[in-house]
Amino acid sequence: MNATLRAFLIVVSLLALLLLGILGLGSSFLPLLTAFFLAYLIYPIIQKLEKKGISRNHSLISLFVLCSVVSLIILAIILPKLVQQSQSFISELPQTVNTLAIKISESANSLGISLSLDKEGVSDTINDFAQSLSAGSIKQISTTLKGVFTNLSDLFLGLLNLFMI
Repeated sequence: MNATLRAFLIVVSLLALLLLGILGLGSSFLPLLTAFFLAYLIYPIIQKLEKKGISRNHSLISLFVLCSVVSLIILAIILPKLVQQSQSFISELPQTVNTLAIKISESANSLGISLSLDKEGVSDTINDFAQSLSAGSIKQISTTLKGVFTNLSDLFLGLLNLFMI
């Protein structure tokens, strides 16, 4: 077997193994890829801190704490605006839909099409939708916050366990 064919077969075999590994990892592939990307970004910072005399463990902990604080600050800034805009959207939705229903009826009548949209029926449907949307968004926000704080506490407890061992 010549060297070119052998190299080709090795490359194809490695690519096939990589594909099988990716397919086998399934839903855990994206977090693994994210972890590798973050490690790639963090490694030079850790090296610079080590050159300045800070131990690897202390630099990792301080970097994790800094990232957590920045994430919490960003979340604290974005979350109230998101809730306020969601509530504003939900409160304005019935009026906007009623206006749209009137304009659709007027446009249909001007084209000679007899179209009657019942305002109460449309309004009730929109109000029901807005209430379910409001409840769903609040549930989603609380679930997300629970996940964020759970992950942060797991991270700190994991680091604590690392130093206790």
